[in-house]
Order: sequence, then structure tokens, then C-alpha cells
Amino acid sequence: MKILFTILMVSWFMPNEIDMNNRTFHREVQSVFNVTPDKLVRLETQKGESDGQSGQFFSVQCSDKGGFAWVGRVNSCRAGGCSDSQMPAGPADLKGEFFDYFILFDEDASVRSVRVFNYQATHGHGIMSRGWLRQFNGYSGERKLEPGKNVDAISGATISVQAITADIERRTLSLKALIQDN
Repeated sequence: MKILFTILMVSWFMPNEIDMNNRTFHREVQSVFNVTPDKLVRLETQKGESDGQSGQFFSVQCSDKGGFAWVGRVNSCRAGGCSDSQMPAGPADLKGEFFDYFILFDEDASVRSVRVFNYQATHGHGIMSRGWLRQFNGYSGERKLEPGKNVDAISGATISVQAITADIERRTLSLKALIQDN
């Protein structure tokens, strides 16, 4: 009964949309790129890469060096159990658990910063640690990211680690393709 009540309460209070105007995101953009957040321009991408539910790419307009940002949602795990089919990022499944996060990239699509700003899952909070997220800085899509090999594992956060790692790799490769196409 407690589990059912918890699931109902979590699903009732879950936001339907990603907060693209999150203060943490804007502060990090200002810190990393030394520009005000109003210098962000939404990028048009292929269908599915930026559907408004799973996330959005932005161009960061700077006078010297620009960059890019991804603000998105990753489905993580359902209360009571997980399976690989529930892990991939995509349109939000409001019955599942998720987290919202952002990636800041430099002009050649290398990761500069990753932050989780809205964690709506019951397990795996360890992925919110700045120290753990720092390992992705400099990632440019040149190698496959593998939890337990070149990405630190976190006990009790296996699903979240796999989900964010796969999404960071996916978004980095998508941005590289977007840059090459333009």
C-alpha cells in the first residue's frame, strides 16, 4: 500500500515539461561561457533530437568563443524495478522515473560541464555529484563511454549511471553531426 501511495504521489507532482529556464543552468552558462543566459539560441535539429519533451540543443552566443548546450530529460527507472527497455532517453514517460540535466559543450562539441538539476527518481542520487559528473568534461565522442570501465560506477545508482552515460554519448555525437551538417 505504501508503494502504491508513493507512486501515485510522485506521478502527481512530476512536472510534465523540462524547465529550460532553470537557475542552475543559467548560472552555469554564465560561469562557463562568461555570457548572460539571454545569449542562447534554440537550434533546430532532426525530429527526435529536440522534441521539447526529451530536450533541446542551444547555441551559446559569445563574442570570443561560442559553444552549445543540451538541456534534457532522461528516463531512469520505474519504482519497483527496471529493465534495459526503460533506460534509453526519449520522450518522457510520466509513469517512470526521470532526471533533468544539461551538458555544456565548447565550439567543437567537447563536453565542458554536466549538471543534474531535477532528480525525480527514488534511487541513484549519486549521479548528481559534481565530482562524479566532472569525469565527462573533455569527452568528445571519440571513444565509447562504458560504466565500470572508463566511467566510474556508483553503488546503488547502476541504472542512473547507465542512463546518463548513454545520453551524454548520444547527445555529444548528435551535436557533432549537427555541427558537420551546418
